[in-house]
Amino acid sequence: MQQGDTVQVVGFDKVMKRMLRLSKFCAKTDQAIKAEHRRIARASARRLKRKVTSYNKDINVSDGKGNIREVVPQGTYKRSITAWQPKKQKDNHVFYIGSRTGKTRGQNKDGWFQFIVEQGAQFVQGGSNKNRDVLVNHRKNDGKKVLQQTIEAYKKRFPKLVK
Repeated sequence: MQQGDTVQVVGFDKVMKRMLRLSKFCAKTDQAIKAEHRRIARASARRLKRKVTSYNKDINVSDGKGNIREVVPQGTYKRSITAWQPKKQKDNHVFYIGSRTGKTRGQNKDGWFQFIVEQGAQFVQGGSNKNRDVLVNHRKNDGKKVLQQTIEAYKKRFPKLVK
């Protein structure tokens, strides 16, 4: 080819129309997949909440010297459990299930003490911690169910794509 020669592509506009149609299809399926993942994650979070038992009183957090540093209202751990997405993964379809912490949660739903509860490292008056290993056991037992629900949802929503 010499300098100044031009190349003409025949059918380029058809290819561009197909690419545009494909991108719109992907955007629609993307939103549908995210909606299904959110629905399934919320159902799993509800199942986890049913497994957690609330302590019958407010929990006093002390500094080790007997001084009460903070009071955790009863039922806070259960209220803090939800299905959520990390801030930097909003374009991703991953939803986390468990206790959510942070300033945006509010005093009544902040689950900052979830690891203390999960490991059984706190002293609870009147007996042992009933919520020890609830999260780990839920992950073991509920994982297969979540996967099966996801596959069934894909088959219903996208019958041509999933067989």
